[in-house]
Amino acid sequence: MFALLPLFLCTSPLHALQDSSAKPAKKSAQKSQTKSSAPSRKSPLKPNPTTVEEGATSAGAKALVGKPTPVWPVKTAAPLPGSILPGKRIVAYYGNPLAKKMGVLGEYPKEEMFAKLDHEVAAWTKADPTTPVQPALHLIAVVAQGDSGKDGMYRLRHSKNLIEK
Repeated sequence: MFALLPLFLCTSPLHALQDSSAKPAKKSAQKSQTKSSAPSRKSPLKPNPTTVEEGATSAGAKALVGKPTPVWPVKTAAPLPGSILPGKRIVAYYGNPLAKKMGVLGEYPKEEMFAKLDHEVAAWTKADPTTPVQPALHLIAVVAQGDSGKDGMYRLRHSKNLIEK
């Protein structure tokens, strides 16, 4: 098993709500005659919200009420020279080389793992040749433990030699 960390194109959660055109079912005559302790809620959603207020459903979205709908990609300063993001797609394998069940870095021998990573990089490059792929390794260098160590912490930090390897 391996982990692939694709970079997702983030969009506003409001876009998912734009296609929501379902109207609530009408209450039957019997239900409309009985009083409910819960307040009735009308859906504030509009077909194409232009502000957060029109499409706010979560607490996070409600905190943005009155502000323009978020847009992607965000207009910001140009990335610094040598920056990996946003110009490249990162394809990473993760794991602990000392544990077979903690990711691909420990599951396969080193040469086989690198061959699999190269294959995955090639697949992403073929799928989207316009976005360069940056292969990466993510080492799980600190592992939670059931008992405290010499430092009083409930973790095992791998040696500097293993981390730098």
